[in-house]
This record gives sequence, C-alpha cells and structure tokens, in this order.
Amino acid sequence: MSRLAVALVVLAVVLAGCGGFAGGDEPPDREPYGVDEGINPSGEDESEVLLTGLTTEGVTNASELGEAHREAIGNRSYTIETEYEYVIAEGDETFRQTSNSTISIDPDAETVRLRGRYRSEGNVSDVPTADEPNKTGDQWLGDRGVTRIEYENGSVEYAPPQGAATTGSERIDTADRSLLSPLEGSVVPTTAGAVDAEDGTYYVVNGSETVSGDEAEYGQESREVDVRALVREDGLIRQTVAEQEMIMEDGERIRIARTTEVTAVGETDVERPDWYEEAIAALPEPMENESGEGGMAVDRGAGAGNGTADERATTEANDSDDSDDVETEDDGEDADDPNGTTG
Repeated sequence: MSRLAVALVVLAVVLAGCGGFAGGDEPPDREPYGVDEGINPSGEDESEVLLTGLTTEGVTNASELGEAHREAIGNRSYTIETEYEYVIAEGDETFRQTSNSTISIDPDAETVRLRGRYRSEGNVSDVPTADEPNKTGDQWLGDRGVTRIEYENGSVEYAPPQGAATTGSERIDTADRSLLSPLEGSVVPTTAGAVDAEDGTYYVVNGSETVSGDEAEYGQESREVDVRALVREDGLIRQTVAEQEMIMEDGERIRIARTTEVTAVGETDVERPDWYEEAIAALPEPMENESGEGGMAVDRGAGAGNGTADERATTEANDSDDSDDVETEDDGEDADDPNGTTG
C-alpha cells in the first residue's frame, strides 16, 4: 500500500450523509478502518503519483482520471445511481426539487435502462416550473429506444428518445458525465488519504471553494462549493459528491446537491422493460436522422427554467446519467459544466 492513509475523522466527514454502496465490488462502508499513516508524513514536498491524473496532492488531470475509470470498468455491466436536490428560498417562499435516478448499463450488449423519480414542492414566484407535475420516468435504449413517463394521476405517455443520445451505444459514451464533472471544475480536489476495503484501496479526495464580492459571478453575493470523491486504486471512481450554496444579490438563496455512485460492477442485469412492445406500437415509425431535444427528466441547474414542461421532462433522461450536472462557475445554467451538483 502507498504511504497514504487517512485519519478516521477525515473518512467520516467524506462519507457523512452519503448512502451506502450496493452491488458487487463493495467499497468502504461506514464501519471504522485501520489507519496507517498520514500523507507525506516525512514532510516531503514531492508529490507521489497514485493513478493517471491523481497524485498525493490531488486531481491533476480529470480527463485522464476519467479514462482510468473507464478502463477499470472495461466491458462489464454496471449501475450509476444519482440523488439530486435543488432548493430555492426567497423570503417566506421555498421551492424544492428532487430526483433519484438509476442507470443500468451493459456495454457489451450496448443497452441502457434509465429509471427516475422526480418530485417538486413549494413555490417561488420566479420559478416557472414550480407547478410542474411529479412523475416517474423509465427509458430504454437499445437498437431502438423509447421513453415512458407516468404522472401522479396515473396517465402515461410514450416518446422516442431524442437529442444527442438516442441509442444505447451513444448513451454509454456519456454515462459517466455527472460522475466526473465535480472533478473538472474550478475546485481542484486534493488527496486527503486512503482507506482499505475488501476490494482494494480507496483514495479519498475533497476540495472546497468560497467566493464573494467582486470574485462572485454576476448576480451572486457569495458562493460556496464542496466536492468529495472516492477513487479506487485501479482508477474506478466509486462516488462523487458535489454541493453548492449561493446567496444572490436580491437575497435569494439557492442550494444544489448531487451524489453519484457506481454500483453492481459486473453484476448489473439490463433487461428490456415489459412495456416496450406496447410503447413501440404506440409510436410512429422513426424518421431517418430523427433529432431533437429530449429525454425524461427534470434535473435542472439553478438558472434553468426556460422551455415547456414536456421539453424539460424530455431533457433530463438524456442528461440523467446521472440526471446531470449543474454549473458551479455561475448560476447553474449549464447542465454539463464542471463541479456539477445535480442528481
């Protein structure tokens, strides 16, 4: 094992509030771990390379670390689980939106199934989607994909997947976007230490940033961002957590949080849903080069809110590899931007 080791208090902070892991290749849980020694205990200034893109000082190249992650998974099936929360508080009004999504992926068969539950409550006058209906989404992507949306009143809609990822192979190419995005932004996580688990050593990385005044983005009074991750010694990024809180110049407060986990590596069964044939029969034949913007979800950034409810409902299915990311450089308008915090 490397000289790296982490004090239990560091691990407790990183894992606090995060759900346990499921499936194969169990990562560290909340139980205590033995402690070896701290980072660079001799006081040496030279960093030690742990993985491609990761040293004892922290993440040096998020793209290369992402490649190491993909190589660690290889052609095995796996699941990505994401929890997302978006809250706006303005005076006595509060709006809260949550989503829980699961993406099951089989790279060998090039099939993907995305299931999500999307809920919103409360009301803020300047949030156009505050009255958007709650729904459950289920999307299948293979040779031909389809999305099923069920609303609280029991009504069901079917729609073809649209946008950049309309097949299983296209979706697989972007599936780890929300997992990686917290490591790619202005907050550069540093390596806190390492812990041993049954399936190997995990490096614990975290980082934070607080900006205010002239350093804050337009319209913001201040912004705090916190990023954490668990990376296994073979490159597998098991979990990332991204949280941000913003105080706007008008007094509005915004909180966005997302936790993304990789589970059941090599043990995920990706089965076509039983409603597939009914959905295909209900849809028109696909047009050649059919394109658009769409999917199934509701995960949006802090600055989002344009477009119809159907357009937003469709967009998240394609972004929900987490449902997806929010911007930490500004107010969250870019769902693909680094330090994302959606889920």
